[in-house]
Amino acid sequence: MITRCFHLGTTTFLGLLASAMVAALVWAQLTVLPPPVIAATARKGTAKTHVHRYLVGMTVGASAGDCQQIVSAIPVPGDWPEQEVSIVDEDFSHHIQSVQYGKDNNGIDVIQVSVPYLAQGESAKVLVTYEVTRRLPVPPHDATSWHKPTKVPRKVRSYLGHSPLIEVRNGKIRRLSKAIAWSDDEAWQGVQSIYDTVRDKVTFQNGPLRGAARALQKGAGNHEDITSLFIALCRIKGVPARTVWVPDQCYAEFYLEDSDGHGQWFVCQLTGNADFGTTNHTGPVLQKGDNFKVRNRRKPVRFVPETLSGAGQGQPNVNFIRQLQRGHAVQ
Repeated sequence: MITRCFHLGTTTFLGLLASAMVAALVWAQLTVLPPPVIAATARKGTAKTHVHRYLVGMTVGASAGDCQQIVSAIPVPGDWPEQEVSIVDEDFSHHIQSVQYGKDNNGIDVIQVSVPYLAQGESAKVLVTYEVTRRLPVPPHDATSWHKPTKVPRKVRSYLGHSPLIEVRNGKIRRLSKAIAWSDDEAWQGVQSIYDTVRDKVTFQNGPLRGAARALQKGAGNHEDITSLFIALCRIKGVPARTVWVPDQCYAEFYLEDSDGHGQWFVCQLTGNADFGTTNHTGPVLQKGDNFKVRNRRKPVRFVPETLSGAGQGQPNVNFIRQLQRGHAVQ
């Protein structure tokens, strides 16, 4: 288990042991990885490559009484085919016992933090600054060669079923799916027909999240609603699709195979510019997917949140931080 550990001053042995036992229970599903390489400069890129700094972490305080055995899991950006991440700065206060870099049971990159003890009035912080090198996708040169997968890989099958607010069993969505022209051998054109249909039938409207079915019923929805309707229709047609989460926004990916049976994910942006096969979102990819199981929650969630638990006389008060600091294009 690879962990970054820090000196704790007057923390007692029993406190350390209790904290370690709690952390072991909370983090049983963590796949621990080596800390990302700390880099000082941006990588060289190509056209349509963007480099960002992304600050993530938390500050936690004990304002109402002493707190013990504080453990937290914080999702962070990870590597994807179109994205590479490295750490450019770490800022940990002396109260921190350990910081582990790894993946949770959903495959999401996280940092997991242990704070054995905070006296009333004290606070602790964990801040990690990532450098994110992001390449924007481009549509395939020959879109006609891509078709619906004949045998969906196991790790992709979950993107064919129901997800929260992506209601693939909804009657109105299924009837709309039947009305869309489709050929398995011309799947790119078919998915583009789904894309055009969704943009034609549902108007973008700021507001609370309602989901795919309500967006279709009302003819309006926010960016998540409209993206969810597109994903639901793709899945009904047998094309795996999922949500891609970027800061304050999301878009969709769908999965097709080439003539040799090699699968690939392609993107499309459902709101704003008509970007099919690409997107104008240059920000860091935070997570991919929309059906995650999270500890202590009965129902799946669309996006893995930060978690924190603790014991003692007072409840720890926490401020989680996600901050896109700056970015620039690399030629």
